Parts: sequence; C-alpha cells; structure tokens
Amino acid sequence: MSKYLIIGGNSDIAIEFARILLKKNNEIILSSNDLEKLSFNVKKLEIEFNTKIKFLHLDIENLNSFDEIINHLDSDIKNLFFSSGYLEKYETNIKKIEYVNYLGPKIFIEKILRTRNLNKIIAITSISADRIDYNKKVYSRSKKLFTEFLRSLIRLDKNDLKIKIIKPGYVKTKMIKNLNIPSILTISPKKLSQQIFKKIDTDQTELVIPHYWKMIIFIFNLIFFYKK
Repeated sequence: MSKYLIIGGNSDIAIEFARILLKKNNEIILSSNDLEKLSFNVKKLEIEFNTKIKFLHLDIENLNSFDEIINHLDSDIKNLFFSSGYLEKYETNIKKIEYVNYLGPKIFIEKILRTRNLNKIIAITSISADRIDYNKKVYSRSKKLFTEFLRSLIRLDKNDLKIKIIKPGYVKTKMIKNLNIPSILTISPKKLSQQIFKKIDTDQTELVIPHYWKMIIFIFNLIFFYKK
C-alpha cells in the first residue's frame, strides 16, 4: 500500500486512476482548483469504496501557493500523479495553457523534490509533444517542455525515484469535445488508466498509449519533413 497525491483530481483520467488505486488498497489525496466539483467526486468515490478520502485545493496556475501546500502535505506521500491539462481549439488563453500544461507542474515537482523523497512521479503529457511541428501550438509546445523536463529528471538517475511519462493520443474527455476526432483514434479514460497501472512498476519510462500512435506520429513527421 502506498499514498498518492493526484493533481488535476477532477479530470476523467484522474478519477479512473483513483478507482484503480483504491481497489488496490492504496491511499489517495485528490487535489484541484475546483473544490466544489472535487467534493462531489470525492463523495462518489467514498460511497463506492466505503472509505474516507482526503482532498485539497491546489491551483496549478498559482505558483506562489506551492510552498505552503507542500509544507502541509501528509509526510507519507510517496507518489505524484499529474493529470492536469488544458486545451483550446483556438488558442487564446496562452498563459493558462502554458501554466497548466508545463510551468505549474514543473515548479511544483521542483519544489516538492527539495523536501520529499518520492518513489514515483507519473505524469500525463501528450503524443503531440512528439510532432515535428509541435512549436505551431502552445499546447503541444507546453507538453513538449514538460516532457523534456521529466526526461531531465530521469537523466539525473536517482534510483529511488521512478518517472513515468505518459503520452496518450486522444482521450475521450471533455477536453476534446469540440474537436472532430474519429472514435477509432480515441481511448477511454478507464482503458488509459488501466494501461498506465499495468506498467507502473516496469522499467519503461515513456508510454505511448495506445501504442499505434507511435506509428501515426512517425508517418505524420515523415510526410511533414518531405513536404518542407
């Protein structure tokens, strides 16, 4: 049994991953900026699993709040799960996209690692970070920066800290509701969470889920390269 802090706790992915953790008798603390919605989701999980679940307010855009939050976290938290993400079809809230997808998670991780010996950091980035044209969108550029930051932690080779970089394709969540995505190219939050948990104790540091997105991105990058 281990204790996880889940950041972005109202996301569909976070809720499904929390269910798996609870089934395996792990403890969880859910966090989100929207406490009202989080309280509702926590109550549903508490009824489903007949247990009490801690939750807290964490605004991943409010960088100045991290020190106080970390100082008051349970001392036995050993694992972080990042499910924070923000996507716009027509990117207008540039600062929000950058803070939610990269800067906030990066600074939170840097701060908590100064005071805590963690076992695992599991973070949802995006397969869009592997596109050759990732710089064309703020979202994909932010996910690329977050991915590179996580890779830099892996290169530090701290044997007691395991990093899992999760790069999904399109996940059936509210984030893509305004995008016209063929269902064959999407995965449900439940299936994504199951595949993440299945690989949680392996040595594999980067997971592309579903795996066929590796080939899709390879072909896309090849076409893009030869069109230049």
